[in-house]
Amino acid sequence: MVASLLTVVWPAGAAVFTAWLAARRLAAAGRTAMLAGLLATLAVLPFAVRAVPASAPVARAGMLAPFTLAGVAWGFANGGELHVRGSMLVMTNVRGGYGGMAGVTIGQVFLTPNPGVGNQLLMHETRHSTQWLVLGGLLPPLYAAADLAGGGAAGNVFELSAGLRDGGYPVS
Repeated sequence: MVASLLTVVWPAGAAVFTAWLAARRLAAAGRTAMLAGLLATLAVLPFAVRAVPASAPVARAGMLAPFTLAGVAWGFANGGELHVRGSMLVMTNVRGGYGGMAGVTIGQVFLTPNPGVGNQLLMHETRHSTQWLVLGGLLPPLYAAADLAGGGAAGNVFELSAGLRDGGYPVS
């Protein structure tokens, strides 16, 4: 268990530290063009998740298990009810922590304050689950950075990749 956790945490931690260090040094050197290039590279990562097949459900569930278990624990701690919908776990009636969103996906579980979830929204959240599969623990900080850089969901590359319309966001 510890060895498998290290195989996920160590590379993810090293990648975050390396990106932080590179961004810091580039900004300090006044190389904003290179910093913009680094951020642009990170911005296209979410679009790569569309190429990841949704096959091998057992392997997928195993790889997402640490994140999914944390999400399920949070859901139960906040009054959620667990349901299985396709390849996703859905926790409905979960109290708090969403801002203006319909819910949040953590690993392979979608947590929502709503009592029900439509098929389009579930498809959108399944794409976020694939983003978790590709990026692991890097997803939350990269999502937050993309949200700030994009000015909200309409410019967030993770939301664009998951499909704004399917997520219930207004599309102009």
